Amino acid sequence: MKIDTILFDLDGTLWETSKSTYDSANEIAKKYHLKEISMATVNRCMGLGFEDCARNYIPDLDIEEAKKIMLEMFSHSVDVIARNGPNLYPEVIETIKKLKKDYKIGLVSNCAKFYMDTFVRLSGLEPWIDYQVPAVHLGVSKGQAIADLVKENNLNAIYVGDTALDLKSCQEAGIPFIYAEYGFGKGLSEKYHISEMKELPKLIKTIK
Repeated sequence: MKIDTILFDLDGTLWETSKSTYDSANEIAKKYHLKEISMATVNRCMGLGFEDCARNYIPDLDIEEAKKIMLEMFSHSVDVIARNGPNLYPEVIETIKKLKKDYKIGLVSNCAKFYMDTFVRLSGLEPWIDYQVPAVHLGVSKGQAIADLVKENNLNAIYVGDTALDLKSCQEAGIPFIYAEYGFGKGLSEKYHISEMKELPKLIKTIK
């Protein structure tokens, strides 16, 4: 297979958002007199769908009420990120610019459209991004979102992510997975893996 497209996860792969997410979530939790949300919970939920996050963040409320508060938490988190600037991992911009010379670049994440739009705007990567797929906005799983994108555009793609859910999504979509070891997911033993973003161009050339 000649790879022509590289798809990326966002949180834990291209940028680190756990601190801003933790602070924002607990500011809103305090507003509604809810229990404090631990950093462990925030990290565990990175990459999960919206409803799963709501169940983990706010387990004591009815799911519909929890989802309303969760949306407020997400919106506030984006505002905080917009004010403070994106915390990109080292070499992200340089590596994507380098990869763009030979591959199409896409983003597929379990997030709302406004969240992905914020990332693209703040990161400065918009000129190098060919595809943006916010799975939550489309109402599908990440695996289905990847599969649909690949099929509709006839792509030979790989996916770079950092969690077991990312791996499962790639298996569902039938494309290779590259494990970003520096992200939120731990303990994955994958054939293809990187400890830094700058390792990606060389690794991709070894994937057949």
